[in-house]
Amino acid sequence: MEYTSGEAAKNAFILKHPDDLKLLFERFYSPLCNYAFSLIGHDQDAEDVVQSLFIELWEKRAHTLLPAEPRFFLLRATKNRAVDHLRRKSKTPQPIGSAEEIIGYSYDPNHIDAASTMAELLPFAIDRLPPKTRAVLLMSRQQEKSYKEIAAALEISVKTVEGQMSRAFRILREFFAAEGLKEK
Repeated sequence: MEYTSGEAAKNAFILKHPDDLKLLFERFYSPLCNYAFSLIGHDQDAEDVVQSLFIELWEKRAHTLLPAEPRFFLLRATKNRAVDHLRRKSKTPQPIGSAEEIIGYSYDPNHIDAASTMAELLPFAIDRLPPKTRAVLLMSRQQEKSYKEIAAALEISVKTVEGQMSRAFRILREFFAAEGLKEK
């Protein structure tokens, strides 16, 4: 792995040799597949998502600057690909719902730019949720699974699902409050 110079890229590297990617693949492939499976719920699709990530890393290796500890970068890239996969897989897009419906907040034009509606902010807010909480919320709202189905898929209790949903709503309310949105 070739490290770059400069203050901004002090602890970053570029994949130059096949062995660099091989090391990343050996270290992260299995955990990333598990993470993708928790989001997608299908083994083969999860593997496809992670494999496509590593293929793209190799294809763009000369232009991709990876952090010295690439775990969070790879988790984020896997999550983004898993969400994209779920969107493509669904023949009829199933919106998560409006932010107003989900957490009971309304848009206040006095506190936020008119171009930034709640619909535009919702994906960013969901993206800030912890991975397990986000997975539970998306399974509930996007895949329309019951708490019991979510619990079975993630091998957790129904009470844990309820707790994760409460946590998601609390975090989303805090996010929107910080963005100048008020509760109904």
